[in-house]
Amino acid sequence: MEVLTLILNLVGAAKLRQFGLRTVQRSMARSFDSSFWSVISGRKGRLRAALSGLLMAVVLQSSVAVALLSASFVAAATVEFSTGLAVVLAAVLGTALLVQILSFRLEWHVPMFLAAGGWLVLHASRIRLRQAGRLLLGVALILISIDFVRKALEPVRNTNVLLLTAE
Repeated sequence: MEVLTLILNLVGAAKLRQFGLRTVQRSMARSFDSSFWSVISGRKGRLRAALSGLLMAVVLQSSVAVALLSASFVAAATVEFSTGLAVVLAAVLGTALLVQILSFRLEWHVPMFLAAGGWLVLHASRIRLRQAGRLLLGVALILISIDFVRKALEPVRNTNVLLLTAE
C-alpha cells in the first residue's frame, strides 16, 4: 500500500508541476503580446537579448531549448552571432540560478506568491498585472509540487537500497 501511495504522490506532484509550468508559460506569452524572440531579433543590444535569454531559460526551464531556438535564428540570419551567443550564455546562467533557487527551502515564499498572485488576478485592472499574478500563482504551484515530491520521498530517503545489475 505504501508503494501505491508513493506512486500516486509522485504522479500528482508531476501533474501539478506541469500545470504550474503551463500557467507560467501562458502568462508570460500573454503579457508579452508577441514572442520573446521579437526582443532578441530586434536590434536593441546584446544586454537586452541576454536578459531575454535568461528569462526564457527560467520560463522554459531548459537552456538547451533556448540554445536551439537561438541557433535557428542565427542560422536564418535574423540574429547576429554575437547576440545569439549572449542569449545562450545568459540561458545557461538562468538555468544555473534556477537550480540554486530551487535547492533552498522556500516554504515561506509559497503563501506570499499565492496571496500576491491571487490579489493581482482578482483585483488588478491592467492586463499585464493580472498576467503577473497568474505567473506568481504558477510559480507557487511549482514550489508546492517540489514540496510534495520531497514529502513523498521522505520515507525512502534514509533507506539503503542496493541496485543490482545483470552482467
